Amino acid sequence: MDVVDAINKTKVEGDKPEKPVKIRKASVVVCTPVPGNSPN
Repeated sequence: MDVVDAINKTKVEGDKPEKPVKIRKASVVVCTPVPGNSPN
């Protein structure tokens, strides 16, 4: 969430931010399903 806050708080010129925020690392984690809570 720190990245989201940094992106939302940057100043913009037109459609582009003044100082771009670079994402250097991303992680993907598999979530375990909750019994009885199916999406269908």
